[in-house]
Amino acid sequence: MDLYLIIFILVLTMSLVVSFIYLKWQDYQEEKKKAASEEMACEGGELNDNKFITNMEGTMNVQKLNKAIDTLKENLDVALIATDIWAASDLQSIAGFNSQPAACAVFGQIIHSTNKALKQSGFPVLGRFCLFDLAEGKMVVLIPMGNYAWGMLIDGKKVQLGLLLNVALPQAIDAFEDAIASRN
Repeated sequence: MDLYLIIFILVLTMSLVVSFIYLKWQDYQEEKKKAASEEMACEGGELNDNKFITNMEGTMNVQKLNKAIDTLKENLDVALIATDIWAASDLQSIAGFNSQPAACAVFGQIIHSTNKALKQSGFPVLGRFCLFDLAEGKMVVLIPMGNYAWGMLIDGKKVQLGLLLNVALPQAIDAFEDAIASRN
């Protein structure tokens, strides 16, 4: 098959998956409001007395993950609809705001599939983030970070793109990298 056809099929498939997840998000919107982020962290591993998550990737500081999410919430304010940080090994949320467990699993697979397709095509893999422009002015941002990933659903009508790309995402990525670096 022609390389451009493969890429077109991959992008089309990802668009359908993103649309499906957005519809699922609308279904879950009313029935969720999970426990605090520390309780959600237990889904991805055991939470010990020192507020660290222990799972297959090692130990992660929950307070620093929550700080990263708080930084994002401060920068995006009402534009942030939902966000989750998950482990790549089991695709379970370890911290979040308006957590979307189904989105963690599907977007984790999208990151993996996209990187695999890019490698097979001789292209570089995903960089610091990947942005999907959705219908109704919504956006999905994926931040792959090795053994972890961070996804967010954003109302693009309530945030300027420059603020998102030049302030909110760089600060979120820096805070996420700090949480990963301090995991041991």
